[in-house]
Amino acid sequence: MLMTFRVKWFPSDDKPMTKNWQPVLLALGGNVGDVAQTFRQAIERLTATDGCRDVQLSRTYRTAPVGAGAGDVFYNAAAALETCLGAEDLLTVLQDVETSLGRQRTSRWGPRPLDLDILIYNGQSAKTPRLTLPHPGLLYRRFALDPAVELAPDMLAWGCSLRDHQKRLQQRPLPVSLTGLSLDITQSVQAMLSEQFGEQISWESDAGERTLILGWPEGTSSVAETPQVVDLSSLPGELHAAAEWVLQAALDEPCPV
Repeated sequence: MLMTFRVKWFPSDDKPMTKNWQPVLLALGGNVGDVAQTFRQAIERLTATDGCRDVQLSRTYRTAPVGAGAGDVFYNAAAALETCLGAEDLLTVLQDVETSLGRQRTSRWGPRPLDLDILIYNGQSAKTPRLTLPHPGLLYRRFALDPAVELAPDMLAWGCSLRDHQKRLQQRPLPVSLTGLSLDITQSVQAMLSEQFGEQISWESDAGERTLILGWPEGTSSVAETPQVVDLSSLPGELHAAAEWVLQAALDEPCPV
């Protein structure tokens, strides 16, 4: 006798999770080994990472080294991608990629085969022990800004497009204000920087707390109205050295290779 069984299926109330993809902009840098090849390998590994898609790489730019002990000429690029990972989870992935391609964290600004930073994560602002968004260096580092503009000129950071941030730094002479210091220290640092950078910068006056203000637009009446304010106290080294490194990065003209 043939037995027939009927199985009744009860559909689950659980629906498949929809991944929430976020646009992200990354900075790549390095000055040890075949940097262009290292960049390509990094992009390949990100493309193969679950949770990352549509990874695009800018051209590679030759840039001046910035910071004490930075070593030889640097090469920089930017990458645009979409991710469903959280910002700190993505940072962990980037650090794993750096390590797998030879990065050793022996010094903050020393020579290295690969540096990967999150510049912008879906326009979010955040500050944790591991991560600040948008990346504060994007304000003044042409070596990060120029490749980023190549991929995403209209992406916003601090209320302005990346192209607008780039245009401010392209002014010559670049308006600069050193603020929040005693008059004698301010004059001393200005004299040293003026001797080094000459007619590339022009000094303005404003108010603030140990900050360097770069290239604010005409009509700006206060520090609060311009995003181009760099907190020197957050950078390593003496005041003059910190200001010097900021201006080096701001005045550099990255060259595509």
